[in-house]
Parts: sequence; C-alpha cells; structure tokens
Amino acid sequence: MNKPLIEIPAVNKIPKMDNSKSIDWGDFELGPLPSQCSMTISEDNINRWCSLYDDDASLYVKKAPDYISYYSGQNIVTPFRDISAGLATLEVDFYNSIPRDVPLAVTGQVINKSVRKGRGYVEWETSIFENNDLLQKNRRSWFFTIPEEDINKFPEKEASSPIPPRPEIWETEGLSLLLSQDRMNDFEGPGEINGHTNVELAKKQGNPG
Repeated sequence: MNKPLIEIPAVNKIPKMDNSKSIDWGDFELGPLPSQCSMTISEDNINRWCSLYDDDASLYVKKAPDYISYYSGQNIVTPFRDISAGLATLEVDFYNSIPRDVPLAVTGQVINKSVRKGRGYVEWETSIFENNDLLQKNRRSWFFTIPEEDINKFPEKEASSPIPPRPEIWETEGLSLLLSQDRMNDFEGPGEINGHTNVELAKKQGNPG
C-alpha cells in the first residue's frame, strides 16, 4: 500500500462529473484493481446510512454499522464512476468492527471473469483495512452485456451453489423495511437518474417500476 490513496465517499457514489465514465466488461483484467483508496466514515455518514435502514444511529458512538461498506465495493473502480452491469451476487466476511472517524484503506482485485448464457460475469473482492488489520472483505459479481466474439474466450461460469445451512445461535421474529421510492432515491443519492430512481426509465428497460 505504498501508492498515494484516492479518497472515496463512504456511503454514496463518487460525485458525477461531465467526463464521468462507467466501467465495462473490457476494462477489467484479472489481478489487483489499479486504484488503492481511502475512506473515512463520519457521523454524517452514519446518520445517512441509519436513516436508510431505520437503524438507530445512537448505537454507533465509537464504531460504524458493519453493513455500511456497500459503496466501497463500487467506488473501488475509481476513476470510473458507475458499473455498466447488474449486480448478481454479494458476499461479505466480517473480521473486525468498522471504526469511525479514522482513515481506512480499501483495495480490490478481480478474481474471475467468466461467461454464462451469453452474459459476461466479473467477480472482484474488496478488502478494508485499518492500518494493516483486515476488517472486512466483500465479494461481488456483476453481469455485463459482452461482444459476441468474447463469448468463447472465457470459461463457463459455474452455477451458484446454495449457501449451506448454519446452526441456529438464536432466533428472532425478523425485521421489516418498506422499500419506498423515496427511500430508493435516498439510497442512490442526490441527482442520480437511473432505473432505480426514474420510473419511466425503468419501464423502458423492461421493468414494471
């Protein structure tokens, strides 16, 4: 981690610029992603994230919510801003709590590129560190529209295996969250116009809303 770290937002996308570009299938190569990043989770970040999930921000005086790291796995592709794909899977390993108000290092690596049913899949892993202590890893795969000539150049993606059942430690009654359009707009962030925030655009993309 000797490169200068690029500061990325903790709980939203990188701000949109006139020259902002989306990363695509052809931009990924196996191995480490070129950007090494830093993010600092502030009180405002925690308040925003908790408001999205009806969580209680007063619980996080010294530590941040463990689930606050979603955008780190997207912003790691900076200087690209967006990912021109659909999210297929997301897995997270939690090793230590996420501290607030201190710089955290974020790195990433592409661990697989494959093809299934005419789509290209890219899987990458994001790691979050405080100094040299690993706090969390998340792995996500995205499916891309790819050139026809690439279909036979990459291995066939294996079908996803179901997660094996784990022993119950405790039982809860479960939680409910109303996924309203306003909440979705808040999650995407101010000024975002896409298939999540614009109903008409979503319908043009073949979705009911």
